[in-house]
Amino acid sequence: MAGYCLNPEHPEGKHKARVFKSALNLDLNDAEELQTILLQAVANYDQSLVKVIHTVKNISPIFSLLVPTNKP
Repeated sequence: MAGYCLNPEHPEGKHKARVFKSALNLDLNDAEELQTILLQAVANYDQSLVKVIHTVKNISPIFSLLVPTNKP
């Protein structure tokens, strides 16, 4: 998380970092918490409800992520 998709300095990950920041107000300081949330979501999500997007590079489960609006 911190080394790639939340890292605004990573050559490829910086684009994802910009999306996480603008859409969810998440940045490098949230890496550990986001990783925990994602791992719990994947482990506990009802597999019968998971939609999977197959692409050449990845397979991504789709689920909702709720972020508190009062995050500074």
